[in-house]
Amino acid sequence: ANLFRQQESGLYAYGVFSDITREKQAENELLLKNQELMAAEEEIRANLEKLEEINVELENKNKGLVLAYEKLEENEKRYYTLFNSANDTIFLMKDNRFVECNKKTYQMFGVRHEEIINHTPSDFSPDIQPDGSKTKEKAREKINKVLKGKPQLFEWKHRKQNGELFDAV
Repeated sequence: ANLFRQQESGLYAYGVFSDITREKQAENELLLKNQELMAAEEEIRANLEKLEEINVELENKNKGLVLAYEKLEENEKRYYTLFNSANDTIFLMKDNRFVECNKKTYQMFGVRHEEIINHTPSDFSPDIQPDGSKTKEKAREKINKVLKGKPQLFEWKHRKQNGELFDAV
């Protein structure tokens, strides 16, 4: 508005008015969006801090797992060294079948690895043991006792791959 003229009857002015409603709305929306962006930025910063903490925690756990894995490998090497250098036959069983055995077992039975794995003890024994018991029943009985935590020491008649019989304890 500007003063246009002065007269005895009063002052006269003229003015130009513009509707700035849209500009004000845009300004308010811009302020609101800016506040939302600032809040989102703060949330992102907080999440980044959490992620950094989680990353440090994961790195520490990973270091622990690497150490545990190295220790496991070391123990496994010791186990296999003892397992394969033992002067006695050692075999592992699952469901009444051989799943692993050491080198001495191959020598004693005159077999290769694949010729003994997945077989049962009775596959390498005569049908009847010297005490008159049936091999399959007696083997099942001894294995069940071991599975119940009762160690077993017994004599057993075995058969090599070539059919030759031998005694074992």
